[in-house]
Amino acid sequence: MLVAAAVLTALWLVVLEPSGSADYDYPEVAPLARGDRPSVRPQISDGSDAVAVELWIDPLGVLDKPDWDDTEELAIESRDGDRPVTTSVRFVSGICQGLRQSVSGSDTIRGLARGWHRIEVKNGGRVTERLVRVPRRLPLVLDWSGRSAVEGRVHAYRDGAPIAGAAVVIGGKSTETGADGRFRLDVPLRGGDVPARLSAQGFGSYQEVVGLGSITSLDFVLEDSWRIDGVLHLPATERATTPRIAVLPDGGWPSGSHAFPFDWTPFYAGVPVGPRGHFVIRGLPLSQSVTLGVLHSEAALVDRLDVEAPTGGRRRSVTAHLVPKRMPVLAGRVVAAKDGTPVLGAVITSSPGKGRAQRWGERFFGGLQRNALPEWARYLGATSARSDADGRFVLGLPWRATRVRLSAPELGSHEEVVRRSARRIVRQFELGAAGVAPSSEPAVLVVGFTPNTPRKLRVTVRWAGTVREQPFLHDATTEYRIQLGGSALVDVRLRQTGKTKDGGAQRVRVRGSTPVTVGLPARRP
Repeated sequence: MLVAAAVLTALWLVVLEPSGSADYDYPEVAPLARGDRPSVRPQISDGSDAVAVELWIDPLGVLDKPDWDDTEELAIESRDGDRPVTTSVRFVSGICQGLRQSVSGSDTIRGLARGWHRIEVKNGGRVTERLVRVPRRLPLVLDWSGRSAVEGRVHAYRDGAPIAGAAVVIGGKSTETGADGRFRLDVPLRGGDVPARLSAQGFGSYQEVVGLGSITSLDFVLEDSWRIDGVLHLPATERATTPRIAVLPDGGWPSGSHAFPFDWTPFYAGVPVGPRGHFVIRGLPLSQSVTLGVLHSEAALVDRLDVEAPTGGRRRSVTAHLVPKRMPVLAGRVVAAKDGTPVLGAVITSSPGKGRAQRWGERFFGGLQRNALPEWARYLGATSARSDADGRFVLGLPWRATRVRLSAPELGSHEEVVRRSARRIVRQFELGAAGVAPSSEPAVLVVGFTPNTPRKLRVTVRWAGTVREQPFLHDATTEYRIQLGGSALVDVRLRQTGKTKDGGAQRVRVRGSTPVTVGLPARRP
């Protein structure tokens, strides 16, 4: 692959099919019932002209512990020529995804993970993206006094023919190629390293890092794509526990290199599996082989499955059969030590119980990249589960001696080694024993409303799409406080009842009292 830039390393993306499996709704951190939290809702006596709206809260994860080794910081200089200006910084991928902070002049963002981060920076109506590695010796300079012009061409690797209609995204700005394969776009800010992503029908998706100047000329080459038609061999009763397929570049990513896929969104949820165990992965470039794993509570690919890209001929698809190891199981129950009540949503994971053996998910990555992985990637080659409303779970035991770890928000964690003595082992575990200090600060989402929001609202609260609170009257000039069951990463949005558009999602990490401002979409004049 040929590109005219200083530091260029090929990356890749995939399009995952089928899509349509519901996201996990994280009931353990859902809003508490009205009787379990103080009422701070302003009352409006006359609701005759109130506007009906829906407050959508979409959970993305449970923050039951620090999300990363938050030991690093990023120095930033935000200016317009010689004048300091305010810039909004948002981390858009990786384990720091969702983190936001405003900087002005010479400023510092603290508590970051080591590794590569893709960030969105915004000043007024100007928005773009930057790629930055943490730690770094020099400050990241954001100079809004100029723009970087980017032009180039996209053509096919097989014959050099121009590719029309290819989607090009550079520094967060997007365009499509014309009939001659050429494109041009302007990126705010002067210079810097930015992520470039390209995709086209019938070609492998492509990613790389480009260094921008005042005028940058780029030449991209896209390979033909290949696909995987896969089958997960598990009985239908075990597939009902929603297995997922992990897709990873063959061999992992070199430590500390640009080859880390900083835009790894498609991998976070894993590939959903159809009702008959089938799954499809498209958009893989022919030069890239992949490694597959299984995410499941009772079965595991103890050894990863490497799938080689097709070579020669016209064959563009490969069939992959995943046969997880079926094993004895631990049928457990998690209760609170203080009163014996069942614990909903406790996370239970397995690992080798003795020696220095590792799950292959841990061995697969190294160096800086460990901090930028979703938690499940580290448990590949093992099993993981969550407890239900009665505190019950079923976990496979891949090893003769399996170390089982249980954790839950506010209750701490517990580890012990379970030895396989029968096909089904029944145990009860307690969390929150003496010596584990629960968090004293509740997780409260403090919702404010933009000035253009109508004052009188009739609000319905939805959690993961499900109505959590029936409509109530609210004064939009005041805040609405909603206490969650624990710390969580959520998207919050507001839309008018019966409408499909909203004012945009706000991603926040709810720890303690966390503010967020939402509004309805602006009306056209």
